[in-house]
Amino acid sequence: MSPPGRKSYRRHLADWDRTNTEAGSPRAHSARPPAPDEYVPWRRISSPVIWHFDLVEYARGRELPDGFVGGEAHRQLVECAADVAAWTNDLFSAPKELSREERCNLVAVLAHHHGTGVQEAALATVERIGERVRDFLDARAALLAGGGADPAGT
Repeated sequence: MSPPGRKSYRRHLADWDRTNTEAGSPRAHSARPPAPDEYVPWRRISSPVIWHFDLVEYARGRELPDGFVGGEAHRQLVECAADVAAWTNDLFSAPKELSREERCNLVAVLAHHHGTGVQEAALATVERIGERVRDFLDARAALLAGGGADPAGT
């Protein structure tokens, strides 16, 4: 892994560690879930997906072009992937987490802040996941259109 790749990996891993350490704070068990606009970026970082993307170059044995990795479409692609993974986890872990009165879960956040039941919030979570999958596909298309070829060689 190149020095810039190591730096990115270390930064993302440190962000992930800090965020997950914070999850053990009283905020995670507070009576009130965080607002959706506060929760979404927090949850994105608490997922390991962002630092997993840093390992792609290492695993492939070659560096992706700086213009590819540093661009807006790549950032969008990574954020979409992180959101989809995190929110899917939230959806499937909601019954367990809600039974423990944990509030750092998208289903709990949406139910609380939109004044709905858990079922409606779960359906809203599924809709959000679908939107982010579409955003991911759009970001992928933008990346491919910008570079003319898939840098992963697939």
